[in-house]
Amino acid sequence: MDRPTRPMSPCMSICTLDETRVCIGCRRTLEEIRGWARMTPEQQWALTEELSARQKIKPRTKY
Repeated sequence: MDRPTRPMSPCMSICTLDETRVCIGCRRTLEEIRGWARMTPEQQWALTEELSARQKIKPRTKY
């Protein structure tokens, strides 16, 4: 697959954590948000794939 070296940040500019400390916009944990810039490209791509699966399990609420 031909893709950029790093994925774009999954941030949706909603930036609100739920009671389990998961962002209701991008579905990242607080630790994943904090660590995004320090992740390797491979880790970032793996996380973006994981976030797609999380979104299917618990979709975003409408705003």
